[in-house]
Amino acid sequence: MMNRRRFIQIGATTILALGASRLGFAMKAENKVALRVIGTTDIHSFLTDFDYYKDAPTPKFGFTRTATLIEQARKEAKNSVLVDNGDLIQGNPIADYQAAKGYKILRLMP
Repeated sequence: MMNRRRFIQIGATTILALGASRLGFAMKAENKVALRVIGTTDIHSFLTDFDYYKDAPTPKFGFTRTATLIEQARKEAKNSVLVDNGDLIQGNPIADYQAAKGYKILRLMP
């Protein structure tokens, strides 16, 4: 009698083998797609092009500037994907204030 683990191993191997054997027939050279990967990082909740620490405008960062750059990059490439590398919602007075507030539901949990 075949146990569950062995059944899954044989099933997965069969599916992979059948899929790989058809892969050469399914792919054609003219089916290439160019993909632009757009990445952001260290946004730190700067909503506009304003440095909250210096209390002054800045041309270096902000969601408004980032959105403009993303729109521009997407216009240049037909296919694109946007990924963020982290530090999106912490690291400045506005985000830190909200982060310290927390959610009521989390305080109610044991």
